[in-house]
Amino acid sequence: MRTGGGGKHPANMKELAAALGLSRATVSYVLNGRWRRNGISAATARRVKDYVRETAFVPSTHALTLKGKVRKDVAVLLPPSLYERNQDPFFQLLAGLGERGLSYVIVPFFRGRHGEALQTLKTFRVRHVVGMGNQIFFGDPLLWPKLFANMPEARWYFFDFPFEQIDVAGFVTPRTFCAGFDRDESLRVAVRHIVRCGYRRLVLRENMAGSEPMLRATCRGLGRRLDFCFVETPPPGDPAFERGQRFAERVLDLDLPRGDTAVLINNDRFAGGVVQGLLDRGKRVPDDLGVIGTAGVAESAYYPIPLTTITVPHARMLAALMGWLGGKGRGKQVVKLRPAVREGGTIRRLM
Repeated sequence: MRTGGGGKHPANMKELAAALGLSRATVSYVLNGRWRRNGISAATARRVKDYVRETAFVPSTHALTLKGKVRKDVAVLLPPSLYERNQDPFFQLLAGLGERGLSYVIVPFFRGRHGEALQTLKTFRVRHVVGMGNQIFFGDPLLWPKLFANMPEARWYFFDFPFEQIDVAGFVTPRTFCAGFDRDESLRVAVRHIVRCGYRRLVLRENMAGSEPMLRATCRGLGRRLDFCFVETPPPGDPAFERGQRFAERVLDLDLPRGDTAVLINNDRFAGGVVQGLLDRGKRVPDDLGVIGTAGVAESAYYPIPLTTITVPHARMLAALMGWLGGKGRGKQVVKLRPAVREGGTIRRLM
């Protein structure tokens, strides 16, 4: 096992399954999204995913790349923040590549280590490169043209492309393919839903204050008004769920009127903590306060009160990506998808 952070971390699927006391098949079904059809309980799936997130598990790069031929069909670039949003589609991507007989290498793609990543891509003579998640775009804006130029024969595929950050028209080349959505649109969809459900006051984390003009404009477009309240976020360090519980305390300290206030959080695990924090203090969700997320994390549908959130169109992004890798859809290089509300039990129903 890999060590670090005060304990042992599983280095491969066998060690992961042993650490959880489960079979390798059970763990594999959970990670590739097929646990329901194979009779695995939601509780077991949640336990596997929580442990994977806590240990930052990814399949051993050594085991996945040094077996067999040196050349690999696909490289998957992983950002440090994989488990915030893209854990499920990552393992589904690996399963899809395996089903199609495509060999792959997993390449950590961290700030300050891009040269190492490029060397790995060249070492394995990769033909297709998948950028997994919007966090790989943080940093040097000139990085990607340099990488494209250094690997003139490779095709580049970007999963979860951040349309709100990057002008895709200036990014796409004949060898690049982008599938994603606009995160600003997720916020707008959430606010429209809140307004239509009859809420009059919206609580947000203070780090979202920059979005206030856009969200006010969204309300004006509906002919409605929301009062905005920004609350200081607990400092980082603890898991998102626990920070959400502490955030709920700060929201309740405001003594807001009951029944017409909703809390908007752009992290579903944090939002789940907010719900739990409200319940622990005797509040009813959504009768006293509503809570809505915007990250569309699959597990949040199985919280004690299923979270109302904005679905991230991961399945359609993954379908576009697999189509490109399979030689289909080459005429359409940009797939921009629209987020939508996933109804749960933490926001009252439409009026």
